[in-house]
Amino acid sequence: MSKRLIVLIMSLCTLCGAAFAVQPADKQAAREQKAREKTQKKQIRQEIRRYESLRNESVVKFAAENKPASIQVPISMNEISVTDVVCAGDNITGTVVLNLSVSPLIGAFRLYMGGENNGTRAYAKGNVYPSADHYGRVYTLRSGQPEQITVLFYNIAPGVNRLDRVDISMGLELSTLNIITLKDVPICWTYSDKAIGNFVREEAAKAKN
Repeated sequence: MSKRLIVLIMSLCTLCGAAFAVQPADKQAAREQKAREKTQKKQIRQEIRRYESLRNESVVKFAAENKPASIQVPISMNEISVTDVVCAGDNITGTVVLNLSVSPLIGAFRLYMGGENNGTRAYAKGNVYPSADHYGRVYTLRSGQPEQITVLFYNIAPGVNRLDRVDISMGLELSTLNIITLKDVPICWTYSDKAIGNFVREEAAKAKN
């Protein structure tokens, strides 16, 4: 009985020793795996930023080479200047983002921009696309400092490479909104941050497998 007990105790000690011997190796492997995952995530973030930078550069270059045919500002709104029009669309969702710089020519003031309810909309190939913003926004313009204004239009039809006309309602007061009209606005079709992120992660997963 005592011999069997001794053998059992020795066996348990051997097993415990083996367990303790394996445990550090398991922890080391886990640490190495965690480090590899951290490195991979960092590389993915860097790759996403690289693609986004390339996208932004191409959009800016496109906008510099493809400007609207005309920008019409009502006489009653000669206090502002509209420049730096950039129009980019997401290939996947059809969302088009129109950016423009508005600068005050005289002093500083508040500029009211009306949304869909006040006539801000785009026209292309016989279709009308209301502003994604129903109620508009208020911008504080400071003398000599251009303010970036963004207007979104959803679900632009495939094959539309330019907006025939864009009406943006703006004014010094909500009660006196005037329409600023941009004609023949080229669209730079590209990919959103989300689409770029999904693409890079999918490619990384393929390479890992």
